[in-house]
Amino acid sequence: MNYLIYRSGIKNFGLRLSLLSIFFVMAYSPAVSAQTQLQDSSRVLELAALGDAHFDKDQLDSATLYYKQAEKLARKIGYTRGIVQYMRDYILVLNRKGQYKEALTLAEEALELSRQLGQADVSVAYNNIGLEYNFLANYEAAAANYLKALEISEALGNKSFQCKQSNNLASLYLNMRNKEKGMEYATKSYKLAQELQDTSRMASSLVNLANSQTLHKNYDLASTHFAEVLKLGKVLKDPSYALDAYINLADIQVQQANFKEALPYYYKALDALKSYQAPDYELYIYWGLAQNLYYLENYTDSYQYLQKGIAIGKSIEALNELRQLYLLGSELHEKIDKPQVALDYRKQYEALNDSILNAETQQNIQRLEVEYKTTQKEKEIAQQNLIIANNSLEIQKKNNVIYLTLAAVVTLFSALLIIYILFRNKQKANAEKLAALKREGEMKVLMALMEGEEKERSRLARELHDGVGGILSATKMHLSILKSEEAVPERFQKFDHTVSMLDSATHEIRTIAHN
Repeated sequence: MNYLIYRSGIKNFGLRLSLLSIFFVMAYSPAVSAQTQLQDSSRVLELAALGDAHFDKDQLDSATLYYKQAEKLARKIGYTRGIVQYMRDYILVLNRKGQYKEALTLAEEALELSRQLGQADVSVAYNNIGLEYNFLANYEAAAANYLKALEISEALGNKSFQCKQSNNLASLYLNMRNKEKGMEYATKSYKLAQELQDTSRMASSLVNLANSQTLHKNYDLASTHFAEVLKLGKVLKDPSYALDAYINLADIQVQQANFKEALPYYYKALDALKSYQAPDYELYIYWGLAQNLYYLENYTDSYQYLQKGIAIGKSIEALNELRQLYLLGSELHEKIDKPQVALDYRKQYEALNDSILNAETQQNIQRLEVEYKTTQKEKEIAQQNLIIANNSLEIQKKNNVIYLTLAAVVTLFSALLIIYILFRNKQKANAEKLAALKREGEMKVLMALMEGEEKERSRLARELHDGVGGILSATKMHLSILKSEEAVPERFQKFDHTVSMLDSATHEIRTIAHN
């Protein structure tokens, strides 16, 4: 019977706040001065940090000591966030020890206190409760709490929480061997981890993504993913990822019936376990060795590892793993010709199998997810309607702007047209005025010319009349005198003719002068 290890994202999910949050809790301890409150709250965070440092070194007893001190001080000063942080930290210790029921009780207490802090803390609390139910193989309760956590995180838009909670849902579905749902949520988690550029979450998501590929029998791709998990584990200096990778790489070989090739991976996992004591990983390794040695017909050693695995499974109440171990125990005792013992193991397997994977549980989990997805669809529809309404409003605003712009353009054009017409009329009036002035000037010039001509004519007339006319008259008078002085009859006719010509000339000059 093959198996997989699923990464549930049990790394410290709680967010440790900065010292600024300390001022928030001062109102709950009016008897304590602000300075004392600040120092005590700071001390709570320091103790928790010391606990984390020992936890990271796998020194669980020392970590517990500091966590307990932090809790005691937080309760003394009424520091709610400090109490909740202690619960989250100590849950991790309990999980490492396989004390899932105790961790579940603490997680449920943390949920009640988290309601005083805000929705983000409530999401963390639901996620932690889901983790404990998952460890206890109560998949229906685990799914309900994971989905509540994810719904809150999506409402908050917190991608970091969504990443972890999606990964936990992937783990849940993979435990139930639902490869499609496992792939869906593992892929979602990995994409979010890449978007966040979070190496730890990428590694955790890759474990479940690789396991879903294993369930789909895409062994090469799964192996590639686990090789990447090993690299990321070294970068993070976290041996738990090496354990994930080695155990699952061994399982890939088992699924292809390469039992000898699987054994080295289990031994590497045992070696990694020296720097990361965790009963759940130890259980998986013993289970894997018992299974492989069974297939290799080394029943004696297989039985030894089987007993070790069952002992750990009972101590941490790992029901899902116990049922698989019981099934292996039944098959093993059939091989060594112990039918009664084989039957006992088979009965224990059937009892656990029915309680864990019964049809009602599957249906309830499916119902929970349908309700969750229905809620999400309704939210999406509401968001789409809001987007449509906003778009309509934006279009209306744009139309109003267009209408106002057109009105402004028409008004401006009309104003320009009126200004142009007035300008043209003014130009025309100026042109007419200029033409009138020009005509007036021309008339004055003409009048001046006419007046000058008239004066010139008058002058010429006077000169002709007074000058030439006088000379002719004088000439006529002298001729008359000469005629009387020279009484020569033969010349009278000439004198008379000359006088007549002078009279004609005088008359002609007077006529020209008068004209």
